[in-house]
Amino acid sequence: MENNNTNKFLTIHEGSGNSVWKFPKHIDFEKSTNYLYRAGDIDFSDHVIFDLTETENVHSSFIGFMIELRTKFENRGGSLIVNLSPDLEKLFFRMSIYEHFQPEPVHKAV
Repeated sequence: MENNNTNKFLTIHEGSGNSVWKFPKHIDFEKSTNYLYRAGDIDFSDHVIFDLTETENVHSSFIGFMIELRTKFENRGGSLIVNLSPDLEKLFFRMSIYEHFQPEPVHKAV
């Protein structure tokens, strides 16, 4: 069964073993703070997708929030998949953090 949770800051779709967080066009400090509180409900051993494909700009606090979450997922065996818009891809490249949000390469057995 799929569960959809929507508020003015975020839409969350839960089901099929994944949670998809769909973010808005603009993420300011207020929204970043809201996401920090919502993250308290995350099981970091799960798989979560951040859909930022329509997001054009983010507050710097949101980037810090994402870096912290990515680390928590890595440490607890879960995964955070981040799908970026072209605008955010450019920003993340300029900040030299784009690679941090890409999936780990799969190593083939020799």
